[in-house]
Amino acid sequence: MKKLIYIALIAAALSACTKSSVRYEQPGEISFRPVTAKTTKAAVTGTEYPKDSTFNVWAWWGDVRENTPLENFPDVAEMYLNKCTFANKEKTGNSWEGMDIPYFWPTRGSLVFAGYSPTSAVAQNFSYSWTNKTMTITAYEQSTDISKTVDLMWFDVTERSYIDNSNKNAQNETVDGVPVVFKHLLSWLTFQFKKKDGAMSSYFVTDVTLQNIKTKARFTSIPTEGNDEWSAQTDGSVVAVWNGSQQVSAEAVVLESTTNGVLVIPQSCAAEHVQLQVRYKASEGGAEQTKTVYLTAGTDGNTWKPGKHYTYTITFGNNEILVLPEVTDWETVSVDIEVQ
Repeated sequence: MKKLIYIALIAAALSACTKSSVRYEQPGEISFRPVTAKTTKAAVTGTEYPKDSTFNVWAWWGDVRENTPLENFPDVAEMYLNKCTFANKEKTGNSWEGMDIPYFWPTRGSLVFAGYSPTSAVAQNFSYSWTNKTMTITAYEQSTDISKTVDLMWFDVTERSYIDNSNKNAQNETVDGVPVVFKHLLSWLTFQFKKKDGAMSSYFVTDVTLQNIKTKARFTSIPTEGNDEWSAQTDGSVVAVWNGSQQVSAEAVVLESTTNGVLVIPQSCAAEHVQLQVRYKASEGGAEQTKTVYLTAGTDGNTWKPGKHYTYTITFGNNEILVLPEVTDWETVSVDIEVQ
């Protein structure tokens, strides 16, 4: 593959991100059409990738022809883009291009891609092995401030076929940008409160916190099993979910300090691990009481899974509080908790 400078003025910027530049008669600029795998909250609506977010991309070049199956792509391909940032510059449409400078298709051969989002997620700790088809995050850290947490996602080359330099997919269809599907790597927790039918007291929730939430971990994809694995979760911390004064009624109300929701690293929430602490009053002028319960992952057992949404419904009754979990794919999961 020839490595000639496309425009001399951008040579320095190109070398910082990619090992290869392009010929002057290049066939077109590389762009992406990203979507998310499942419906999310706040960060992503439906499957639409947020237009104000950016993502980093790896690309590998191989001298292969159109319609060559991905599994026949060279085992050792040449790095073409190394964590280059793509953005929706106009904040319109569904096409993402090189953020600072354009990146172009090679004049021959094909590219395969992998990437992660957002770019603000400790980029220096992300790596991808093309030969092993494995992404690794050596030391990911999620903030305990839910207003600053991110919706960590990635797309893998093993999930899609390559796009050749004429913008054709594996079905020989012309595409406007490389279509990629981001998977959610974190767990999404939602806490909603309601009063049980027939309950006499007028309950007021004043504070909601999570105890012993692990905020640091390692991530490794397992392509042979099709799984995403989190390990070495450490640094149990307190996460403030909500604070204020909210009267509980028969209709469930979600209590969160921000619209981002509570996003946590997948981890065990078995007994003596994660606790939900709720402070409340049995009347507006009553004494504040505290109820602490251990959480489960509902139908997922005792471990929160990547890309799952866990909804915990906390129901107040006469001298009792019930916590019921529900699990779904962000997919969503629900959990009920009763406080005795």
